[in-house]
Amino acid sequence: MDDSVTMSRPSTPTIAASAAPAEPGWNLSATLGLVLLVLAAAAIRVAFARGAHLWFDELDTLFVARLPVPALLRAVAADIHPPLHFLLVSLWRAVGGEGDLWIKSLSILFGVAGVTLLVPAGRDFVSRPAGWLAAALVALHAEHAAFSQESRSFALLFLLVALATWLAWRWIARARLAEGALYVLVGAAALWTHYLAGVVLAFVAAWGVVALRRTPSRIGGWLALHAAIALAFAPQVPTLLEQLARLKADHWVKDASVSTLVNFVRQLCLGPMYLVPVLLAAATLPLLRPAQRRAASLLWCASLLPVGVLWALAMAHRALFLERYMFFALPSFAILVAAGVLGLPGRWTPRIAAAVLLAFAARGLAAHQPQAEAVALDRAVRSLAAHVEPGDVVVHSDAHSVLYARHYPGDRAEHVLLLLTPALPYYEGQEVIPAAWRIGPAAFDSLRASGRRWWGFHERYGYAGAEPATDLVRRAALGDSLRIDRVTLWAGTAAQSLR
Repeated sequence: MDDSVTMSRPSTPTIAASAAPAEPGWNLSATLGLVLLVLAAAAIRVAFARGAHLWFDELDTLFVARLPVPALLRAVAADIHPPLHFLLVSLWRAVGGEGDLWIKSLSILFGVAGVTLLVPAGRDFVSRPAGWLAAALVALHAEHAAFSQESRSFALLFLLVALATWLAWRWIARARLAEGALYVLVGAAALWTHYLAGVVLAFVAAWGVVALRRTPSRIGGWLALHAAIALAFAPQVPTLLEQLARLKADHWVKDASVSTLVNFVRQLCLGPMYLVPVLLAAATLPLLRPAQRRAASLLWCASLLPVGVLWALAMAHRALFLERYMFFALPSFAILVAAGVLGLPGRWTPRIAAAVLLAFAARGLAAHQPQAEAVALDRAVRSLAAHVEPGDVVVHSDAHSVLYARHYPGDRAEHVLLLLTPALPYYEGQEVIPAAWRIGPAAFDSLRASGRRWWGFHERYGYAGAEPATDLVRRAALGDSLRIDRVTLWAGTAAQSLR
């Protein structure tokens, strides 16, 4: 890392030289390139969005967004997330309704904005070509495309973290009031979107203190920006403490392991394991180049270093490590990789290497499969609809499938959830699955004794098991069963058939 920020020596690579280049005039080819980038990124994400219906997490978001704002805030507080994304989905739903593509389009907009942001951000950090290559890599990255069409907070988190990192770089270089104010606004919005943003902001804050160590008069202003972010987030702190206690009491996330970290890094590096050392080496190269070292150190502080710390804390059972949320690292990592590749010696080597990386990204994109749960439930609901008659009851042993069947009714049956506990876990729709949709063992026994036709429905998913309720349905069913991907269906009476 360079030792100081020198504003008056243009011959020496400095923050100012990288962060505040002369603004280029209007350029037709650059404008057309940006339009094509936006259209391509949007088309990829729309195609992904059309590949499957909403799955449980997205349906949970939508059902919470249906609530009046006070009830929405209470429902989110009863979960483990901050409320900003849910409020935005509520507004989006009020404007355009509940169609799948419309609900997903908010995340698509955030995802495309995150791709577009990398063009000017990459230019400021490294160079204009690096910005374009980083943007193209993220536009084609299968994981970014998938998460930036899902109606969850991923795309907004990724965008805000990348924007905050860029604004930090610019403020350190120029200390402009507008950029400082925008950094506070974006940093606070990131925290109100997802708590993981706090880890990244802590790394960025520490980086800024080190970067300004030769100009200590500015450190106070830098720390004041983060104090303002903390103040803006302060109203959420009591809720956060309650949510942390709930999470500790009901730990639903699988324990971290070496394999979880390796799998995340593999996906970050476009999929194949043999690309992992290649891309990590490319991301390391800017740290070895004096002219890029300062920018690279910030980008590492906003990407791989927070991921590593979160994983280490999770291994010590002091934090969560969910691979899908770790992709906040992708934008900064893409700039590092682009800088590393384009700085290779020779005229054609950088171009060939960039083309190969883009080809791997496109291959990963082509191999992507739609959301497995939504696809399996769609097939099962359609299959069951061919046998169900009006007045039948479909007894679901899991929350995921009952929420899906209620939102996408494929028949005129009554769909209910068999619940053997007083309440659902907070992460299984406790706030959105009403009491009218739930039955207990006594009601289930009454249904069987009534002679009314009923069916069983179970979908296997990752976290909370529904084995006791599933076993009860399985033992009670007298007809045949049918397995469809992750779903098992049962005919409740001997007179019924699923064949």
